[in-house]
Amino acid sequence: MQNHKILDHRALGYFLLMLFTLIIDEIFSFIIDKVLLSRLIPGYAVEQTVMGNVTNNAMGVGTAVGAVVAIGLFYLWFRPSFDGMLKKKKLLTGLLLLLPILIVHWIGSVVSWIQFGTAGVLLAFLRAFAPGFGEEAAFRGLGVANYLRTDPSEKSIVKVFWLSSVVFGLVHVSNA
Repeated sequence: MQNHKILDHRALGYFLLMLFTLIIDEIFSFIIDKVLLSRLIPGYAVEQTVMGNVTNNAMGVGTAVGAVVAIGLFYLWFRPSFDGMLKKKKLLTGLLLLLPILIVHWIGSVVSWIQFGTAGVLLAFLRAFAPGFGEEAAFRGLGVANYLRTDPSEKSIVKVFWLSSVVFGLVHVSNA
């Protein structure tokens, strides 16, 4: 196991990697979604009014690409600790575990599309898939992997499960 002064602190490392992933997601979302795709694909950006402020919201492919880049950087930084992590069987298992969350996001986007006519089914799928993927990488992916890198005990698994669930819930409390 490699030593990293800041990231070896489990809780601090969790929050720093979560923030790192969210920043990478936002950078890629801005470049790919807001600058490129919203200009190339009609209906990709959705106009929203929140508390009297009108904004164009474009989120999708860029968020997913950002999450993959963040995961790749994390993997490269901590090699060889995670060698074998992205092998086909383990990657397939991880994607299958993520599938129910992505389906719920996708159904919500399709319902929104049918109700509000915001975009086509493909765009609805992209808008649903990408944020879910990005959020899982940010709130559970890198932080949890780093937490368990420093202490892979069963007790730590329970602690990081609750930590990531509470943080995810607190960030999304405004959706209630």
